[in-house]
Amino acid sequence: MKARFYFALLILLAANLLYALPPKTIPLSSDLYQEMDTLYRLEELPLPSASRPWKAQEAKRIFSAISPHTKHQLLYESIKHLIEKDSLKQPSHDLSYLLTTTLTAESYIHTNPESFRTSSDWIYAYDQRKPLARFIMELAFSDAFYFSTSVDIGASSVTRKDDFADYKDIGALFKEEDNVSYQTMAKQYTDIFASNLLLPSTDRMLADWPQESQ
Repeated sequence: MKARFYFALLILLAANLLYALPPKTIPLSSDLYQEMDTLYRLEELPLPSASRPWKAQEAKRIFSAISPHTKHQLLYESIKHLIEKDSLKQPSHDLSYLLTTTLTAESYIHTNPESFRTSSDWIYAYDQRKPLARFIMELAFSDAFYFSTSVDIGASSVTRKDDFADYKDIGALFKEEDNVSYQTMAKQYTDIFASNLLLPSTDRMLADWPQESQ
């Protein structure tokens, strides 16, 4: 009896592994969430799952509740594109992958460098600025394993030409002899004209890896 129980349990675990969905997560920064909420409102439907971020397959199921003959075709097609563009390619039954390269050119200009000294002085600061290039690799195997990582190459927020000052008297955080400093002027954010494309020297280059991993 016990042998039969363990055998049945083994079969259930194997079936669960075989039919599990790859846990690819759609980042919260994606426009998909706002567009899906808008479409649901226009269709007078209850808003989709508020438990976010969604898995890729979960987003497909939520989207499938909308008729392809909806009156809001532009929004429908936009969501469909957002879902399909990140779908993994499947060269075989077990293996699927997606390699993505995104190139972005940005320039930043201001006329009062005395008021812009570091990243925090900008509304469109380091966290908002796009890297020159982002390389993303995604891999799923047998619908049970999913791996994703990315590499960003762009302008660094810290360079050898920046100014720094030493922290003094921070109590329990640092001792005076720890020689901890902070940035008082960042050249990348002080220059009247800057760009993530025109990199005059390698000391202003950032290779961030891994940027995102799952």
